[in-house]
Amino acid sequence: AYIGGPSFAKEVKEFKPTALVLASYNLSLTKQFSEFFPDFIKIYMSNDVMGVEIAGAYKNVIAIASGICAGLNLGENAKASLLARGLVEMDRFGENFGAKKETFLGLAGAGDLFLTANSTLSRNYRVGLGLAKNKNLDTILKEIGEVAEGVWTTEAIYKLSKKYLRDKFLPDSAIDIIDEVGAKFKLKNRVRITKTDIEDIISKIANIPKESAKTDEIEKIKLLEHKLKQKVFAQDEAIKNIVKVIKRKKAGLSRDNKPIGSFLFVGPTGVGK
Repeated sequence: AYIGGPSFAKEVKEFKPTALVLASYNLSLTKQFSEFFPDFIKIYMSNDVMGVEIAGAYKNVIAIASGICAGLNLGENAKASLLARGLVEMDRFGENFGAKKETFLGLAGAGDLFLTANSTLSRNYRVGLGLAKNKNLDTILKEIGEVAEGVWTTEAIYKLSKKYLRDKFLPDSAIDIIDEVGAKFKLKNRVRITKTDIEDIISKIANIPKESAKTDEIEKIKLLEHKLKQKVFAQDEAIKNIVKVIKRKKAGLSRDNKPIGSFLFVGPTGVGK
């Protein structure tokens, strides 16, 4: 039998209410084991061993990413998006190995993910916080003084995905390019993607060996290129509009060149006065 779900050992030691899922292919064995737990732990039974095991491992990887997100002060919106999409990714990965969708929406999946990826009690979350501060991984693990499973699980999931889910992944060269773009947004200060960046990326895309990329992968790369071009255009247009508004404000004129008092404008950072 296998056990999973949101459960920090510290809180279990303090007899705080906890709910867990116990999975086994043998229902009678599951029932027998469920009687071993104290009253403050609520046990739910499942026969989805694969799902519970994958959820328990995969959530540690997303927890590291969540720690990085928090450490870079990217905000709660970004972290919520990361967890939501991470849960979808976890489900899709598990589905390919016969796991059940409901497992990832329950205690073993969503429950354990939300706990592990949101608290400094989580070892893997603290790994992410350390990486966000540019600390060496060995230094981080030494400071934590405990095993952070997600560090090794990240590599294992990547290798399994390449071996069994190859048709759903871009070639390594394309992944490197996407990572390079993503790295620009990992800085504490928001950095605009410039036209020079785009030209550099397009150049690298053009050099990807055609034999290493399937037709659908090439289409995905082209879509990335298109989206990046759109982003640069949108950024440039937004800045031009803000400059125009500021100039009109200094001149004391409205959009139709009439005198105005205070005004509101909408820019990339929201509504300002």
